[in-house]
Amino acid sequence: MAERKQHAKKKIYKVQPLRSKREVDELRQALMVHNSTAHSEKLAQRNIMIFDFGRMTGLRVSDIVRLHVSDVTSRKHSFNLKIREKKTGKISNAFITKELKKELVAYIKFMGLKKEDYLFPSSKKGYHLSKVQIYRILEDAGKLCGRDDIGTHTMRKTFGRQFYMQTHDIASLQAFFNHSSPQITLRYIGLQQDEMNKSISNLKFW
Repeated sequence: MAERKQHAKKKIYKVQPLRSKREVDELRQALMVHNSTAHSEKLAQRNIMIFDFGRMTGLRVSDIVRLHVSDVTSRKHSFNLKIREKKTGKISNAFITKELKKELVAYIKFMGLKKEDYLFPSSKKGYHLSKVQIYRILEDAGKLCGRDDIGTHTMRKTFGRQFYMQTHDIASLQAFFNHSSPQITLRYIGLQQDEMNKSISNLKFW
């Protein structure tokens, strides 16, 4: 059991956040299904929406997959989405921005989803996508970008990194992620390693 947990932790830290708009755009492009059929176009839009929703809310993928359309259409503008986390059982708040809300409305209309439907449906009627399916979708998109460090945690880490870079509020981010220390949060969003690399690159060896 302890060995499995250690392996899972290593896997989480291997997965990296996206560090620029260019990287985000590249992964979004890779998620597109280049096919003329309506079915494939819907798959592409669903996959892009999963990615955008994850990176703009910071929610765990285990909580994202359980959402219904009604959860995100209750209000017209930006709002706090209150959910009970599957992993911790705690109540968590995610902020749905006006930008994300607009994207969601267009996505729901394009997909022809009803209020009672899952927001990210599986091809199997009445089911939502699984964490494993989303991991594979993102992993495959990462490979198209020539990367082997993309997974479901990429979305959450990208959110955290962007939040920190714009606010420098590590305390709030630590609380959001429910981490036990600021150092864990900095490591999680890839900043600890970035700072170390920067320091090493500036060293003058003699």
